[in-house]
Amino acid sequence: LDGKSVLSHPFTAIVKDEGKTGPCELEFVWKVQGKGKEQWTGKTLASVAEKKELKMFVAGPFGGGIGAFGKPDQIKALVFVVAGVGVTPAASIIPHIANHEGRQTYVVWSFRSRSLYSHLKPYFSALPAENCHFHYTGKGGSA
Repeated sequence: LDGKSVLSHPFTAIVKDEGKTGPCELEFVWKVQGKGKEQWTGKTLASVAEKKELKMFVAGPFGGGIGAFGKPDQIKALVFVVAGVGVTPAASIIPHIANHEGRQTYVVWSFRSRSLYSHLKPYFSALPAENCHFHYTGKGGSA
């Protein structure tokens, strides 16, 4: 990969392990833009499919995380309102905070891709079903 693309890179990472004292596992979710393997995301996916080494340098997060809203143990309610692949920050955070006693956590997610929904829905399994509001807006009706 040449790393010189000026295209946007519509991807984000989900932290699969808290990694408080060391490395953690990340899952990357992205939407391929453009046509064919000549675009950055196409080249990246082709490289992964061919099992070539893929090196990524990850920095951040830069938004302050959940601590930006106050002391995490004092937050009584969290509501994530997300759309499409923008759900990944919620998918990354919720498994680590959902079972905090005394805190209500909700997610409202609007999406067009059934495959994205199927892939990411397990990240919300720690929440009670009544706290999850998933809205399919693609062709053919509800999820």
